[in-house]
Amino acid sequence: MLRKHRLLRPCLWFPVWAFHLRAFMGTTLGGASKPHSPRGEGVTRRAGLVLVPQLVESCYQALAESNCIPRKWHPEGRYGIPIERIDCGDFAGKRFIPLLPGAADRLPQEIQELLKAQKALVVSLNSTKMARNGIEWQPGRDKPVAPPIDARTASIPRLDEEIKVPRFGFAELFAGLGGFRVALEALGGECRFASEIERFTRQMYELNFGATSPPVAGDIREVPDADLPEVDLLVAGFPCQPFSALGSQPAFEDDKGLLFREIVRVLNASKAKSFLLENVPGLLDCDGGRALQQIQHELQTVGLHDGQPGYAVHVRTANARNLTAQSRKRVFFFGFRKDLEAAQKPFTLPFIPELQLRAGDIFEPESKELDIYELSEEHFEGLKESQKWARRGGMTDTLAWEEKVCNTLVAHYGTSPPDEEMRAVLVGRAWLVSFSLRRRSVGQNPKVITCS
Repeated sequence: MLRKHRLLRPCLWFPVWAFHLRAFMGTTLGGASKPHSPRGEGVTRRAGLVLVPQLVESCYQALAESNCIPRKWHPEGRYGIPIERIDCGDFAGKRFIPLLPGAADRLPQEIQELLKAQKALVVSLNSTKMARNGIEWQPGRDKPVAPPIDARTASIPRLDEEIKVPRFGFAELFAGLGGFRVALEALGGECRFASEIERFTRQMYELNFGATSPPVAGDIREVPDADLPEVDLLVAGFPCQPFSALGSQPAFEDDKGLLFREIVRVLNASKAKSFLLENVPGLLDCDGGRALQQIQHELQTVGLHDGQPGYAVHVRTANARNLTAQSRKRVFFFGFRKDLEAAQKPFTLPFIPELQLRAGDIFEPESKELDIYELSEEHFEGLKESQKWARRGGMTDTLAWEEKVCNTLVAHYGTSPPDEEMRAVLVGRAWLVSFSLRRRSVGQNPKVITCS
């Protein structure tokens, strides 16, 4: 049976901006990328249907409706399903239709009646009978493997030693599951403050890092200045929905768009020496660029009215595809307090290694607990009727094929799950905030892509 896959969402599992932070702070990720099998884990015990040409159309439709043949969202059908003409042997002149694994045991009634009447025949793939009749169908095509890691990336040493004595203190706002913290602690950082508004996400954060190290605050707007410790570094991935090009980009007309001012307040209270912020690239053009200018201005002038020096602010874009198996372009704000030497130096992004990771490198084995995320037949049929599905040729280019760098996950895929379904999933998995398709396999509907 082919392995089915799920894709981990970087912004919660191990955030993309955390990878960039590790590169920026001098930590690098070395090691070789594992080789990629051109056809996944292989297919055994396959079968196909042999029948006369006149029956192909009706049988193909019946097999498709019963999920017995590979379609474009199956690994075997990604490049099309050839209905082969058999030119030699006992089956000369007939046609061969490949079946999904196990489909021979659940063929529709119409096909079973043809088999009883000896008008069709099920033949095992790779059998002697197949070879004798010249049937050479193979599931899928050879796919390119990931290129080798370049010499510069391979020469970067790994950070294997645990740093026990804190080198700096940091605060983490809009913390999610703590991706920034994972990277910063690996560099010797000590978390002195964290804030996350979502209750279930806070619970997961505390499971990851402990409930008292430090306690995770809730809504940052309710935390008084007196409770904010002094830190060396402030990190935050502030809410992106008001600035995303996937929405209407209300910017500061949305209350979430004003939450960056909590970062300004915390910077002023904590007197942080530096900060690293992250958001979506849509922020660059939001409101004709005025939203970006406003955020930059308020960050640059933090604390000036209180006699503080303000910050030198640098805005850069970077893509996570060098460091993980997903293309994820993001905007980063790098800030240095103006009374520090770092603020006087020219700023350039550090070298970001190319790890040549592909989706197959981060997939986890399938388990039955994921069956709750399988799309209902009604929902899947509705998805296939959407304009996006039709426009993208079945959306197969957006599926998580194991040899590719995946597209950025978004909160919709042509049709959105009903509210009650989203609530049920969010309750069951507090960290699930994005929906996308995982490739279909072995007759099952796609599952929403999840993280863990």
